[in-house]
Amino acid sequence: MYLIRGEDSYLINQELQKIIDLKFENQDDYSVITYNESIDLEQLSDDIFNQSLFSFKKQVIVLKNIDFFNSKKKNDNKKMNDFLQLLEKGQDNNLIFILQDIKKNDISFNPSLAYKKIEYISKIIEIKKPSDKDVYNYIKEYILKNGGNISSTTLLDFLSMFPNDLQQIINEVDKLLLQNKNIDMLLINNSNIISSDNIEFNLSNCILKQKSIDIIEAIDEQKKYGNGASEILSQISYLFYQIYCTYLLMENTSDNEYISKTLSIHSYRIKLFMSYIKKTNKHKLKELIVLLADIDIAIKSGLLDEENALNKFILFYIEI
Repeated sequence: MYLIRGEDSYLINQELQKIIDLKFENQDDYSVITYNESIDLEQLSDDIFNQSLFSFKKQVIVLKNIDFFNSKKKNDNKKMNDFLQLLEKGQDNNLIFILQDIKKNDISFNPSLAYKKIEYISKIIEIKKPSDKDVYNYIKEYILKNGGNISSTTLLDFLSMFPNDLQQIINEVDKLLLQNKNIDMLLINNSNIISSDNIEFNLSNCILKQKSIDIIEAIDEQKKYGNGASEILSQISYLFYQIYCTYLLMENTSDNEYISKTLSIHSYRIKLFMSYIKKTNKHKLKELIVLLADIDIAIKSGLLDEENALNKFILFYIEI
């Protein structure tokens, strides 16, 4: 059984496919069954144990971001234990992969007892978040492999429009390649880059511009696309974590490229962070960091639910 976890879903899926290819030497003598988040235990049991006697195919079970592994989800303890027993018994005749997206400072995920037990019986593979340089090289290679072309300058400008998320960037690249294999800024500007895939980046930009109305609209937009309060709070916390790290480095240097390389954040984003820090007094910035830390503790202690926590942050941010 494998547990593949990390901050980039695309690289997690790439690692999954790499292991499968190695196990089966690129042959087609296997079948893949995938579960996302919620699981029907009867169906899982059937998939694990009721294989045809006449089937010579090895079965691969892929479990992506399963609710049982997150204590933030309301899970039934008996069902959770039944789930663990199924996995332990099923790993003898099935190749089982557990994929878990875990963002840095992610308050929407807290490992459950089931997750901690799985850690003991699985081979763990950690996927690190790619640096800006890695993303640049990977996307450049991806475009060329798919018959496309893009200049270095255009690619840098294009990447500055996105968070450091390969899956999200590749989704947009695929859309552009369908329109024209020669990707230039005219094509990019005429395309609907700000989409449901990019609403997280939109929220962070609104916060950096310090426009209260735009922030509220960006949060409402996320909710329309199904992002809950805990996920939105996680995005905000991570943004201010990056801003605070930038602030600490700025006390010793104003070199944008140095800070960008140290934090593995695009230099354009660092410029936005530095501009935000200069417009925001130190006292206010520290108050925001302390508030987010207090909110995180209150949520984990059960003293505050995510929706009220998000509203508390918004009110505080607007008032100060």
